[in-house]
Amino acid sequence: MKSKSTKSELELNDVEGFIRAHTWKFAKTMPWAPHEYVYKTAAIDAELFDQVKIFIHENGVPEWYHWSQYGKSGKKERKYFYHEDHIYWCMPHNIFDPQYPNLKIINRALLSDYPERDPLTEDEIKGIKSLIVLDNPQ
Repeated sequence: MKSKSTKSELELNDVEGFIRAHTWKFAKTMPWAPHEYVYKTAAIDAELFDQVKIFIHENGVPEWYHWSQYGKSGKKERKYFYHEDHIYWCMPHNIFDPQYPNLKIINRALLSDYPERDPLTEDEIKGIKSLIVLDNPQ
């Protein structure tokens, strides 16, 4: 079986074309965290979807994602790609994670909905392998 590439072959204009070509669905089950998403299964081109995820991972800024749900809270590292008036991120964060084979999502939110950002320090980045290395089990 041919292994998927862990390097994006896309330019920014390819990503912009992907963004414009898709209908982004509002995440109505998460009103406290307004954002939109595209599932891989709804993407016009599954290979392009994967390449956009890699592009976001390669060009994104590592930041902390603070969550609070069902009486619990915490923080997790993610990479966010900033473009125009939106931020984009992928789920799962490790884009080749075999633990979540059906959870292939690209999310976006308006920057105005999330004015406070929490970037990781250089030491934090060095300690988090998933931000540095793309693990591709295939």
